Amino acid sequence: NYAITTDLSLKAILWGLKNHTKKILDRTANIYSAYFIKNTDDYMWQHDTNNQVIIKDVKGNLINTFNPGFPAYGQVMTSDLEHYIAGDEDWALYWSDQGKVQKIKLDQGGFLGGQKLQNIMLSDNNHYFLTAGLGGGNEDAKYKLYTGDDQLEKNYDHNQGISNIEYVLLWDVSTGRPIRGYFGNVAKTFATLSPDGKYIVAGDEGTGMYVWNSLTGKLLFKVPYMLGYVKEDAKRQLYYDNKGFPVRPIDFEQYDGGKMFSIFSLKFIDDTHYLRFTTYLSNYAILYNVTDPKPLKYLPLGHHPQI
Repeated sequence: NYAITTDLSLKAILWGLKNHTKKILDRTANIYSAYFIKNTDDYMWQHDTNNQVIIKDVKGNLINTFNPGFPAYGQVMTSDLEHYIAGDEDWALYWSDQGKVQKIKLDQGGFLGGQKLQNIMLSDNNHYFLTAGLGGGNEDAKYKLYTGDDQLEKNYDHNQGISNIEYVLLWDVSTGRPIRGYFGNVAKTFATLSPDGKYIVAGDEGTGMYVWNSLTGKLLFKVPYMLGYVKEDAKRQLYYDNKGFPVRPIDFEQYDGGKMFSIFSLKFIDDTHYLRFTTYLSNYAILYNVTDPKPLKYLPLGHHPQI
């Protein structure tokens, strides 16, 4: 029924989606701080001037305020308001337990041209959170999982968190400790959890997309390129095999050799179906199922406004 946004004009706005209303909450808001707390009527944002985080409900009641001590570049909070997770401009990661803020991932610094916002996703049951931003990018690693007493533990410092970890990570909300890493994406990476927490889908700027079973860590498959599986013919010429793919709409843009169909967002619509949003094809959302690497449908979004 409601949404909260923060924007470049520094406004924080609460929107009534049913009645098409809006209420300006703040004119000095951090652009990266809007968040609706799962399973509640509570939302939060951060002042741009003093780093104060404000939590209110849709009736306007003040629930809580606190200061993490830094400007958040993406923030989430559990439904019981006990755990707060946020990134900063250098992709360091912070976690709090009942108000005590602790750094759990060291500054990474990003890379030239990289987005500042680290992708943080909280599971519906508040048990896990997922982070992504810059893919580790080495498929020769055969999607090795870093778990338990392996690489994650070697990089973990009890005072400073973990360092040198660039891939998609699943974390335990209650402890602020990493559980498992998922390797293979390159450059800017976006990852998301299914509502039931059983699946992880990650897509990246290099068009790579992967689906994992989050409970076992098993890679289910790498999703093929949007136009089909890349194959070689008898003359060793590359072509796209799109057998079994749905028929593309007439206005579905064709690959012209000069465009990269980078993935900029992924969104689950139920426990097994998710949508892919892609540059140069932003007038379509592409529907997938976690049981099938091929797309199911191309859903038109229109051009006005362009997504």
